[in-house]
Amino acid sequence: NAIWQRLQEQDENWRLCYKALLLCDYLIRQGPMRCVDEFCRNITVFERLRDDFAYKDQDGRDQV
Repeated sequence: NAIWQRLQEQDENWRLCYKALLLCDYLIRQGPMRCVDEFCRNITVFERLRDDFAYKDQDGRDQV
């Protein structure tokens, strides 16, 4: 699924991950209940993002 692939993006493609998170937020709030069920089944993806996601800019500064 494209959403799950985008949530794996990091480094220079961090915006793809961010846009996927925005879509997830919208689907959880406005979408059908089966979307919420799907996200709950894959909660570990969101936990990994919460715990491990980091982005450093061109100067090497952490932008978390």
